[in-house]
This record gives sequence, C-alpha cells and structure tokens, in this order.
Amino acid sequence: MVIKLQRWALKLEQGSFNVFPVLHDFLETNEVNIDKSTTTTIRDHLESLSSNLRNYFPKIEEEIQWIRNPFEEDYSK
Repeated sequence: MVIKLQRWALKLEQGSFNVFPVLHDFLETNEVNIDKSTTTTIRDHLESLSSNLRNYFPKIEEEIQWIRNPFEEDYSK
C-alpha cells in the first residue's frame, strides 16, 4: 500500500491525476486545472498517510516471517 501511495505522489508531481478517477473526470469535464499549492497539499497528505501506515503496520521482523506462510521452508525469502 505504501508503494502505491508513493506512485500516486509521483504521478501528481508529473501533473497526472489519472490515479484519482473522479477528480480526473471532473477536471476534464469542466476544463479546470489545479494550482500547484493544491497539488502540493494532496501530495503532502499522501506522504502523511504513507508515514502513518508504516507506524501502524511496521515491517515484519525476520524471526516471525513464518507467520506469512507457515509452510514455506526458507523464511529468508
């Protein structure tokens, strides 16, 4: 999920709003452009969301990797 949020932020920086279909359709239908400050606010929100997700769902430690797939023999994958 965090990677997806980073990709969305990258798309915003490139000026593409395709990752937000409703917003994209609205902008195209009404021929409106979003200013840089609004784009920055959206990007900052995505970065904050990404950071909060990392706090709630930290990386799984090596010694408990078996929880993901208890039948796998090599847990270092």
